Amino acid sequence: MSSVDEFAPSEKEEFRTMLRELISSAEANGVDVSGGWYVERPHAESDWDVEVTEVV
Repeated sequence: MSSVDEFAPSEKEEFRTMLRELISSAEANGVDVSGGWYVERPHAESDWDVEVTEVV
């Protein structure tokens, strides 16, 4: 597994590119990427709910 530092985008387009690569790689490895995930942010006052849906 990679270091968290490798996944530290500083611009919106870089984030979009990294997200696209992550989803594409996971899907190529047989991971069902559709659905929702609760993402806890330990040092923040709020967390994230992330949902991935396929667009045809």
